[in-house]
Amino acid sequence: MTRWGRRRRRRRIERVLAAVIEFGSRPPAQGEQSARELGADDGSLTPTEIAGHLREIAEWMHQAAEKTARRARAIEAKYGRHFRTATLIYGEAYTPYLDYLAAPRKIATAGAARRDALALAAAYDRLARKPPRGRKPDLALCYEHQDTARLLAALDDAGTRVQAVRFLGRLQATAAVDPLLGLLDDPVAAEEAVRALGRIGDARALDPLIAFVRRDPDLKEASAAVVALGELGDPRAVGFLLGLLPRNSLIGNLAAYSLAKIGDPRAVPPMREALARRQSEPAESDVSKRLRDLDCRRIEEAIDTLTGKRDSQAG
Repeated sequence: MTRWGRRRRRRRIERVLAAVIEFGSRPPAQGEQSARELGADDGSLTPTEIAGHLREIAEWMHQAAEKTARRARAIEAKYGRHFRTATLIYGEAYTPYLDYLAAPRKIATAGAARRDALALAAAYDRLARKPPRGRKPDLALCYEHQDTARLLAALDDAGTRVQAVRFLGRLQATAAVDPLLGLLDDPVAAEEAVRALGRIGDARALDPLIAFVRRDPDLKEASAAVVALGELGDPRAVGFLLGLLPRNSLIGNLAAYSLAKIGDPRAVPPMREALARRQSEPAESDVSKRLRDLDCRRIEEAIDTLTGKRDSQAG
């Protein structure tokens, strides 16, 4: 994928998204999510994922155009004679009149956006079938083809490191565990490395992740590491996570989440003790009371998950 080709495709996607905004109709949830993810893409989306999002937008534009046309026909049936004979449109007919006038432009905008989106989706489908080439291949394409070796090589380049870490985590590449552990001191890539290690789920990451949290539990990266410990699912992390519960902060809530994720029922009694202590703490203000109640609710939810209550309630 040449840089010029990448830029041209990106500009065409931006034109599709601009047409979506110009249309001015709120999309269904899936279409809205696709537009948001395409707009925020930092190189993490693969060609196949981009093609899927573009097809969602194309379908939304098709539905939106049909809905606009139906409304225009309904307005014509109700107000058409009035529009053609009145010298001034006002009152209850004014808003329908504006909608009626705008309908042809909106339908044309939606049609053009749909055609562009489908053409782009087809281009990305073709791209997804091409193997990655060159000394610096597109990393999304490497991920598409599960080319772990090229992704590992991209860790050596500061400009591609974070993206490579992200894709290695998504591939759950166990070959990446040691290189990722070596990035825990990297100020730029550490957080993504922590997330990737959680996704891979290799037990070798347990002690380094615990040490990472201990260094400074208040860091954002430490919060990601607490979540990663839950994703590892290793019961050896239970004692450490229980020690984080008394922290009246995000880190304590995430520790409760991770304990529930690990699923070791031996954590339930100490979690109940931690819950009782938190519930008995005085609240100095409404804000502190809300924070205390939130912490308690998170611990209660984790206990319910561990004891099976939440599953039985869901069933």
